[in-house]
Amino acid sequence: MDYRKLDAKLSEALAGSGGRGGYDVFVEIVPDAAARDIDRLAALGVRRKGDTDTVITARLSRDAVERVSAFEAVRQVRLRRRLRPS
Repeated sequence: MDYRKLDAKLSEALAGSGGRGGYDVFVEIVPDAAARDIDRLAALGVRRKGDTDTVITARLSRDAVERVSAFEAVRQVRLRRRLRPS
């Protein structure tokens, strides 16, 4: 796992869960990501809605977070915060 690409909250969640469950994350990719990298990310559950999206939401397992963080096309993986109603 490339911990340099993970935000502190996601690293903390991964350490505290023992690898159980899934994680709602934002995956930031480079703007000029290769089509093959996009296809490989999609196979792990990271699917873009539009061709120019650089921030993608996904629900990933610990294993998928580890694999996604290893891609060169991925800049950062952040834990998604739940917003509370006002």
